[in-house]
Amino acid sequence: LYTGDLLPAIYDDWVLVERERLRRIYLNSLAHLMRGREYREEYSQALSAARRILDLDPLREEIHRAVMRLHAAQGQRALAVRQYERCRQVLEQELGVSPMPETQALLAKIVRSPGRQPASDNAPVETPYAYAIAELQQARREFAQAQQRLQRAISLVENLSSSRDLATTRTPTSNYSGDHGAPDFGSRRSKVEASLTALG
Repeated sequence: LYTGDLLPAIYDDWVLVERERLRRIYLNSLAHLMRGREYREEYSQALSAARRILDLDPLREEIHRAVMRLHAAQGQRALAVRQYERCRQVLEQELGVSPMPETQALLAKIVRSPGRQPASDNAPVETPYAYAIAELQQARREFAQAQQRLQRAISLVENLSSSRDLATTRTPTSNYSGDHGAPDFGSRRSKVEASLTALG
């Protein structure tokens, strides 16, 4: 059973890849469970699965729509509208975008509805195509995040390289020798001994 991110304190490449793979498997399993519960009109269980997905990935707009539908199916129109607002806020804060037309159309339908609205009654159909679009959007977000991490890593390496070059730079003088810039005490001693010998 999935209990959280794999080795959260470790950031090796192989850990990051495996962590993301396990996370996606878990989220996809929850989405499959949610859709099955919704189809069987087990709305409370479907909501539970949807909320677990949003806890880990609040940018999944199709899951926000599912929560809106599930609330509407139970006659909880105010909760459905509140879920739309949460979706709108997180998309604005994280991505600077508005909800998709499908999400806005669902909100308008819920607001117009006089009361209880079954999730399967003329609700926007989350077809495989719609899920594919959602997966593509998610992949784009992950790619953008990966680019940001790569840029930070490149900047860090460049800074470390500059610091190393500065540390290894030495000003040559006649009193220092070798690659490490250490004082040439042996040469000084030889000169002193030669002077003493000459003086007798």
